Amino acid sequence: EVVVMIRAMSLMNKGAYEEAHRLLEPLCTAYPDLISLAALAAAKAGLLSQAERWMELAAQGSEESQAFAASFTQDIRNLG
Repeated sequence: EVVVMIRAMSLMNKGAYEEAHRLLEPLCTAYPDLISLAALAAAKAGLLSQAERWMELAAQGSEESQAFAASFTQDIRNLG
């Protein structure tokens, strides 16, 4: 019973990250500072190829985005 509950919680969290990514994706064009959040949400949702695509865009952005991309890209690869 506990295992089923933990799996259900994990799926709910994945769904929440998928929803967050879905909401952030169209906003990233107008607000490039959101790219890091979209990448994080995509990675947590298991959308690794999309997360890597966001990291490529972040690497071309502001200093903060570049720093995030440099540190988080390796984390994404480790998830895969």
